[in-house]
Order: sequence, then structure tokens, then C-alpha cells
Amino acid sequence: LKPLGEWNTFVVTYKGSRILTVLNGRILYDVDTLELKPEQGAAWKDRVATGFIGLQRHAPGGAVEGEAYASFRNIYIRELQGRVAGY
Repeated sequence: LKPLGEWNTFVVTYKGSRILTVLNGRILYDVDTLELKPEQGAAWKDRVATGFIGLQRHAPGGAVEGEAYASFRNIYIRELQGRVAGY
């Protein structure tokens, strides 16, 4: 993550059954969702068609002091057209 006061860039690409997440140019996850085994609830493949986009803030114990908040900007949701690199 970038220091407080600097913006991070997070990109999620979901095509077919694969999901790719990239934070500041670094791949975090590149998985086939059909292979995911949930710890609880329905399987990913059964939830994704009616899913949601959730925005959240994570801060491991004490990582953010004082008033903890998250800001979001330039949020885009686009349907993929054609081929996407890596898929």
C-alpha cells in the first residue's frame, strides 16, 4: 500500500470464471472461481451472477490511528469488450 495521503490503484477484472486483482501494478490474485471452495455460504460460482461490489477499508490492529476512514474516487464499472490480456 502507498502511504496515507497517496492514492492506491486497484483493478479487478472478472471474465468467464477467472478473476484477476491488481494493486498498484502488483497481481494479488489470479484464480479460476470455479475452483474456489467457500468456508461458509454458497460457492462463488453460484453467487457471482447476482453478486455485488463492496468497497471496504482494512487496517490490521492499530495500523490507522485516530479517525479511520476510506476515500474512493474514479470508480468505473465496464463491460469487457474483446480479449483481455492474460485471459
